[in-house]
Amino acid sequence: MSDDGPPKGDSSIRNMKGGYPKYAETPMPDGYDGDDDSESELGSSANTGLFSNTLQVLFIAIAIAHLWTVWTLRADINIVLEYQKEHAQQYVHITKLLQNMKQVQWQIVPALTQ
Repeated sequence: MSDDGPPKGDSSIRNMKGGYPKYAETPMPDGYDGDDDSESELGSSANTGLFSNTLQVLFIAIAIAHLWTVWTLRADINIVLEYQKEHAQQYVHITKLLQNMKQVQWQIVPALTQ
C-alpha cells in the first residue's frame, strides 16, 4: 500500500468503509447517570449563590460592626474630652485663686482666760 495523501474526489469519511472510527467507551465512576449533567450544573450554581450570599452577609456584618465601633469610640472620646475640659477649668480657677491671694498675715490672738 502506498500513502499518496488524502483520498481524492467527493468521498467523505462517512462514505468510506466503516464510517467514523470507533473508540472505547469512557469509563465513568460508579453511580453516574448520564442525565446528571443538568442537576450538577444547578447544584454548582446553587453552591455559588450560597457562597455569594454568605459573603454579602459577612461584608454587611463587618460594615455594621465597624460603624458601631466608630460610634461608641466617638462617644467615649467625647466623654473623656468633657472630663478633661472640666478639670482644666478647675485648675485654672485654683491657679487664679493662688495668684490673687494676698500675703497671709499672722496675728497672735490672746487666749481667753477664765
